[in-house]
Amino acid sequence: MISTEVGVWIGALWIFLVYSFTLRDTPLFRFCEATMTGVATGVLTVIGVDNARKLAWLPLIEKGAYINLIPLAVGLLLFARISRNYAHFSRVPIAIMIGAGLGLGFTRNISSMVVGQLLGIMEPLPATPLGIFNVIMLLAGLIGTLLVFTYTAERKGPFGMATKIGQYLMMIAMGSNFGSLITMRATYVVTRLQLVFYELLGLG
Repeated sequence: MISTEVGVWIGALWIFLVYSFTLRDTPLFRFCEATMTGVATGVLTVIGVDNARKLAWLPLIEKGAYINLIPLAVGLLLFARISRNYAHFSRVPIAIMIGAGLGLGFTRNISSMVVGQLLGIMEPLPATPLGIFNVIMLLAGLIGTLLVFTYTAERKGPFGMATKIGQYLMMIAMGSNFGSLITMRATYVVTRLQLVFYELLGLG
């Protein structure tokens, strides 16, 4: 039975409008794109203002946390881009946000991708032949991948073979990540189609 809910019809309509881009760029797709961008911008603006009110403004006026004047002033500098004469002041908060984001991301990636991998390698050798083989393969892959980024030696002989193994392993890893991305996108498409066929048309 076809659904009579307005929300289901709007969701299904937006799905068709978004995927109309696969045929050609239509005014309906541009309307949908602009609407979704506007809604997302509005939601993020409300969240940002609410966070500034709860985390900075309320502690300032209720608890006398005058230190919060610094992030408030830096945040207000973002709006300097509205003025052509003072737009250069907006570079300060942008630089702070980029620097903080890079620092947090770098430390997080170092702990998970470097330190975690090294700790896994430094564990005692397993007792089974298969476990020992896995450790050897892991070490060979690690050394080969690191040697790929060594540009001070000619890639011949054992060094060239090791770098070739590292290149193949990197290709396998990138292919696995790409396959996971395709699977995730396909899952998203399937869930959207389920809304159309099950909730809208009632075929489930």
